[in-house]
Amino acid sequence: MYVGKKVIFCVGYYDECYTLDLLANVWTQSGVMSWRKSLAGHSIHPELGLVVSGGYVPRTGRLATVEATRDGASFKQLADMPKGVQSHCQVRLIMVV
Repeated sequence: MYVGKKVIFCVGYYDECYTLDLLANVWTQSGVMSWRKSLAGHSIHPELGLVVSGGYVPRTGRLATVEATRDGASFKQLADMPKGVQSHCQVRLIMVV
């Protein structure tokens, strides 16, 4: 996902996130998410950056967690969703009036 001037990639079943240095064309591990999960939804929010929600963890099941990062290194925990979900679609809606 392209956030600001960075490309951020958070690995599926692992909790690792990487950023791409566009000048050097090199990926570097930048941080870790709060949960090691798979099948999470994600989207880009103009203020929050990359938003990752839900997912699946063996022995725990579906997650209701939501977290966001603008740099792939630090994560902000947002309010949990009402239910745990996995393999879901997450989009950012733009209201045009």
